[in-house]
Amino acid sequence: RHWEETCALWQDGHRFAVEVDIANYPYPLLAMSGLWQVDPHPVGSRVTMRFAYRAAPSIRGGLFAIALHAMAPLALRRIFAGWRAELRSAPPGGPAQSPATSQQGLA
Repeated sequence: RHWEETCALWQDGHRFAVEVDIANYPYPLLAMSGLWQVDPHPVGSRVTMRFAYRAAPSIRGGLFAIALHAMAPLALRRIFAGWRAELRSAPPGGPAQSPATSQQGLA
């Protein structure tokens, strides 16, 4: 399955946000958005990811919200592991391919 996202904010190299068109979304949600941000950190960079969603007012929606909250740490670890692998495969001193432009994706 697939869905579409619209870029709602773009600050190159620092932050971007998307609004998800949930019309074809495979989950019981009424709304969803995400924000990715990179800030300087004493040992490199700090990446922050924030997701906001509104579950459908149903038992299925409530159960999905509970499951999403419980599974988020696992999913985020998988995403960051993919990013680390991309960075390790980048040529020394050259720009790393961002997950947004990667041909492989991180699903």
